[in-house]
Amino acid sequence: MPSTRRDFLHHTAFTAAGIMLSPHLARAVPQVGAPPGPAGLLFNADDLSRMKETVTLPRFAPFWKSVIEADLTADGTFLSTELKLNNHVKDLLRARQILERTAFAYALTGDTKQYDLAKLAIDRILEYKKWDYFLEGGEFTIGLQRAPETTIAMACALDWLSDRLPAATKLEMEKQIGEKGAPACYRTLYGLKYPERVRGWSFDPESDYAYRFDLKRWPLILNSTNLKVIPIAGLAIAGCALYGKHPQAEQWVELARQSARAFASMFGTDGA
Repeated sequence: MPSTRRDFLHHTAFTAAGIMLSPHLARAVPQVGAPPGPAGLLFNADDLSRMKETVTLPRFAPFWKSVIEADLTADGTFLSTELKLNNHVKDLLRARQILERTAFAYALTGDTKQYDLAKLAIDRILEYKKWDYFLEGGEFTIGLQRAPETTIAMACALDWLSDRLPAATKLEMEKQIGEKGAPACYRTLYGLKYPERVRGWSFDPESDYAYRFDLKRWPLILNSTNLKVIPIAGLAIAGCALYGKHPQAEQWVELARQSARAFASMFGTDGA
């Protein structure tokens, strides 16, 4: 079954941890019409020594334990022999979770085992034909969960592993974020903003997801739920990661801003 919004928040704890561990997120978000600053997406290399001390604090102990004590052998077996390239619900979810965790662990520890597994996760994710299992008009991928989640994981991995990754791998990651990730997120948010322009959402017949039902009203229904935050986050991070590198990145950032403002006004007043 698809992960819930609670699952999304739980499994993107690495992003949340990056925000808590570092005060520099705002510098990674470009102002309209301006090039991005030198900061990473969530933290700079200068922050690493302080972050290494911070993760030893008791309040971070459960999180850090889950990172450094994960079963890398089992994860490697899954990525190498068990992952199915038409299974987005479970397999792509697990692959991007592995990538987020190992890339973050490598950034803080320099452990080559973490890097090797992160690189394997990247290679397998790049093999996916699509990063989500929903279509618009029976042709174009829309990103409700897997495409935004995968975009976030790949963008963070680019940032955290950049000095180690081969140049060709980095170029391919950027290419696929720009082709499989951000456009799917953009298409979703555009459809939520202009539901009358949507040309029909449906399940991708190539996905092995077992359930099929009518998605006709989803653009209306999902616009007023917190599921909208997931493509907002994916599009915003893609825009920041590729700002100045991709001709549509500024457009991505702007729609993410618009969508975030609309979401905040809808949910902020009741404390959600």
